[in-house]
Amino acid sequence: LLSEGMTDRESGVPLLKDLPLLGLLFKSTHKQKTKTELVIMLTPMILDADIQAGLVRDGDEIIRASFDEHPGIDGRPADDQQWDGSAP
Repeated sequence: LLSEGMTDRESGVPLLKDLPLLGLLFKSTHKQKTKTELVIMLTPMILDADIQAGLVRDGDEIIRASFDEHPGIDGRPADDQQWDGSAP
């Protein structure tokens, strides 16, 4: 995935750079072009059923632990909070 962007930046002496015609003497403009490339690298692995089941179980335990540590993270109010029906 490729992404390109262009940024225009203007700097100069306050107030004087905004004067018609004379303002050109007191300001400068800079153009910057950026290119970004996203590279995703995958490594295929063949797993047997026992290893795959263990990985799923470990991932499930991590997710459940994060919900326990941060109540309300899943969008529901924490056990000690009362929902009043209003949106946040």
